[in-house]
Amino acid sequence: MFTLELSVATMLKEHVNIDEMIDDVLVGMEDVDWEHKRLSKERTEAPAPPTYRFGLLITDELRFLDNLDGKVSAKNEFQLVYIGDTNNLGKNIIYADEVWQRDLDLSIYRELFKKSLERLKYLWRGRFYEDAYTTTIDVLPEIAWVKGRNGKYLSVNDTFSRLSGKFKDDIIDRDYKDVWEIDAREEANDYYNYGEHEDDVISAGGVKKYEEMIKTTDGVRQFSVSRTPLYNSFGYPWGTVGVGHDISDFTGSGVELSILIENMPLPLIICDSDYGVIQMNTSFKDLTKLDTIELARLNYLEWKRDHLIPATAKIINEKSNSTRQDFKMRDGLVMRYYALIEQEILDHANNLSGYYIVFLDLTTQKMYEKAILQEANSDSLTGLHNRKYFYDYIKQQWGTPMTLLYMDLDHFKEINDTYGHARGDDILRDTATLITEVYSEGVVCRLGGDEFTVILQGKQDPEIMSRKAKKLQDGVRNLLRKNSIPISVSIGEIYTDGTRKDLDRFVQDADKRMYTAKAQKKKLEAENALKLAEGEDDGKDGLAQSEETPVIEETDERFKDVDIRR
Repeated sequence: MFTLELSVATMLKEHVNIDEMIDDVLVGMEDVDWEHKRLSKERTEAPAPPTYRFGLLITDELRFLDNLDGKVSAKNEFQLVYIGDTNNLGKNIIYADEVWQRDLDLSIYRELFKKSLERLKYLWRGRFYEDAYTTTIDVLPEIAWVKGRNGKYLSVNDTFSRLSGKFKDDIIDRDYKDVWEIDAREEANDYYNYGEHEDDVISAGGVKKYEEMIKTTDGVRQFSVSRTPLYNSFGYPWGTVGVGHDISDFTGSGVELSILIENMPLPLIICDSDYGVIQMNTSFKDLTKLDTIELARLNYLEWKRDHLIPATAKIINEKSNSTRQDFKMRDGLVMRYYALIEQEILDHANNLSGYYIVFLDLTTQKMYEKAILQEANSDSLTGLHNRKYFYDYIKQQWGTPMTLLYMDLDHFKEINDTYGHARGDDILRDTATLITEVYSEGVVCRLGGDEFTVILQGKQDPEIMSRKAKKLQDGVRNLLRKNSIPISVSIGEIYTDGTRKDLDRFVQDADKRMYTAKAQKKKLEAENALKLAEGEDDGKDGLAQSEETPVIEETDERFKDVDIRR
């Protein structure tokens, strides 16, 4: 709401009855909600403009109008109503806002007076909004302007005037090339991008945001600009209004900001507080592999969602107002790794102005880490997981149902002593390959020497495990010529439903089952050898007999809840 300060003055020589009518109308208006108002009335005899700031003067005295000659500025402070013949005004017609005919009925004068007051009301309101608009845009630190549909400026604020180096009156009705003094060479090179044509903004039908480089009196500055169409009361778009925020103040170095960003050796992007893209360097453009049109339309959050695969949880640093998260990103056939840092940009009032976002390439580091981790967890001879990995993995899985196979080669020492360690290493590598092929669904490890393990998830089917064990035995036997050293593998199998508490005891039990199987096998081999020596061989191969599954009584407390096989 605003206050209407209205003064009504009369200088009436003949129409005295109008004075009484005006008094009556103004008294009646005291009970009317006509905004906030201050009403006053005076009768003047002096043939000179009244001294009040804004009001209405009603007169039938030509000498008053004659006295206004050369004093147009005084007339601008009030509305003037002349009662009389229009032809009598002559050159003073320019001062009369209304002409009332003489000798009308008083009721008609009353309605004419009310209409004059209504017109003054809207005139005052227009003055108020004009003053409010001018004051508002002039206190803005941003540049602000209004353009007609033809692209020429209709209004600008003080900041715009200062940065252009021109008075407001020298800017009005000129286009941007004249105001910012863009010559033909600069326009051809398109270095200074002054946004889109008015029709493009109007066609968008709402707020459009983009980036501009403007040659100001403070040097070349970079602005984040928002523009929107203006419509008249009939819904017809007649122009645009724009506001430009100087984003080069992020560093206070103007165009040096662009140079700094472009020369950063890391992919970098600057966004506004809504993650709208303001600026990006060539390293970031190369990272995205997008073309010029796609980059111009880039929505950072959508691109991040569609192309980056989280590799770690987000870490929030409240002290520095930043976040860090590692991501994977496919680059052709190669998977690259990046640490993504999103840092808030705060203004002098500690308000969020935007973000600068940096990508740290961790690919080489991750490759080294992977190689080091693989070396630390791998057996150099066979390529299997080693003892360290075995215990790390089984600890991670502890508490879930699992089956553990503990294996040991039979007669391996004889192989080393007979054929040498090089041949022994070949046997170990070939055995590792066989175990991996037979138990492809498991995690295969070499604990050292000729000891191997396989970790399988859940409880295994006995018939399937028996077939797999036979397949492995057949493969191992074929590693040496027939009738040479009888190489084979002893297997101890143990299962837990996830309720066992002692992990070390679990592994030890599997080891014991393996040695039990190995002892049974040696016993059978000794018995076969004795029979052969006594000529009592029944035609059975001792090795074949060793394939029989040793049975451990379920009452044996050492192997409670344990299913043991070779």
